[in-house]
Amino acid sequence: MKILNRSYLILTILFLFSTGKNFAQEDELDNFSFSTYGILRAHLATFSGQGEIQDASPRVGFFINYYLGRHNQFRIYSGGEFAINLIDNQVNFQADPNVNNGGFSALHFLENKSTFSTRLGYVGIDFAKYGNITIGKQNSLYKDIADKTDIFNVMSGQASYVYSPTGADGGETGTGRAESAFIYSNQIGKIVFGFQSQFRANANTFFDSFATYLNFRVSKYFSVGAAYNKVFPRTDYFNLTSIQDLDGDPEYITFNAIYNTGKLYIAAVYASQKNGDFVNVINDEEEISVFYNGKGYELAAYYMLMKDRLKLMTGFNYKAPETNNPNLPKDFRKRLYLIGLQYQFVKYAALYSEYKFEDSITAKGFHSPNVFMIGLRIDFDKTWRKKLNI
Repeated sequence: MKILNRSYLILTILFLFSTGKNFAQEDELDNFSFSTYGILRAHLATFSGQGEIQDASPRVGFFINYYLGRHNQFRIYSGGEFAINLIDNQVNFQADPNVNNGGFSALHFLENKSTFSTRLGYVGIDFAKYGNITIGKQNSLYKDIADKTDIFNVMSGQASYVYSPTGADGGETGTGRAESAFIYSNQIGKIVFGFQSQFRANANTFFDSFATYLNFRVSKYFSVGAAYNKVFPRTDYFNLTSIQDLDGDPEYITFNAIYNTGKLYIAAVYASQKNGDFVNVINDEEEISVFYNGKGYELAAYYMLMKDRLKLMTGFNYKAPETNNPNLPKDFRKRLYLIGLQYQFVKYAALYSEYKFEDSITAKGFHSPNVFMIGLRIDFDKTWRKKLNI
C-alpha cells in the first residue's frame, strides 16, 4: 500500500510538470511556490569482459515554500525525494545505494528494490538571520562537507564514508541521508555552522547521534570545512557473536578544501572513522560482520569547455581500512582512479562517460575490475507560484 501511494504521488508530480501551467503570473508578489525536479540516468557499463545496462540513482522530488513576514523574510517549507528503480541490474558501481537503507539495524545489505522508495522527507522553518531548523529524513551535515568530491554521475564518492556503513544510505549513522534528524544551521558573515541530532528511539540515550559542522569561505573562490558525527548504537550490538571488532561508538570526522571559479573546480576531502564501517564475510560457513577503523582520501576536479556545455572530470578515491582481523586480507582496500566527461547537448539532457581504473582488493581478496560506461542523463525542474492571502 505504501508503494502504491508513493506511485500515485510521483505520477501526480510528473503530471503537474508536464502541464507547464503556472498558478500565477511571474510579476505578482508571490509567497507560495511548489517545485518539482528529477534526475534520470541510465548507461551501458563494461567490466570483466561483460556488459550490463544500469541506472544511476534516478530520483524525483518536490519543494513547497510558504513565505511570510515583512518582505517575505521568513519561510515555512517541506521537501520530499523518491528513488525510482528504472532497471533491475545485477551489479552496482555507485556509492549511493538509492534506497532507504539505514545500515546497522540489518547488519547486511540485501537490497529488495521497490519501484519507488523514500530518499528524503522533511519539514522546516527558516528564521532568516536567526537560523534554519529542519526535521525528518534529510541530507546530513557530514554529507554537506564530505560529498564535495562526488562530482561524477556514477563512480565517485567511494572513500568519504558518507554512505556508511558501506551499502547503506547513511540514514542510521547520520552521515548520509540522516533518518529522523533535527538540524539547526545558520550563517554569520563568511562562516556557516550547524548542529544535528537523530531521534529514532533506538539507542539507550535520549538521541541516537550527534553531529556538528563548520564551513568558512576564505575568499571568493576558496573555502574550507569540517564536520564531526558520533553515533550511539543499540548496546546489544556489542554482545552479538556474529559481530567482530566493534570496540566502541562509531565516530566520523571529515575535512574539505574547495577552489571553485565556476569554470574550474578542485576539491579535496579527508575522512577518518572509528567503528563506523564493516564488511560481511564467511567464517566456518557462518556469516560474520567485521567492523574496522579507517581513513579516506578523495580528490576531484573538473573544467568547463564549449560555453560550459562540456565538463571534463578527473578523480581519485582511497579508502584505507585499519584492521588486523584474520578474516580480512592484509591488503584489503578501495583505491581507484577516475576520468570522465559530460556533454550537455540540449537544456535538459546530457551524455556522460566514465572510466575507472581499479587498484582495490575486496574483503574476499579479489581484485576489483576496471569499468567503462557511457550513458544518458535527463534533468528537469519546474516551479509554480501563487499569492496566498493568509
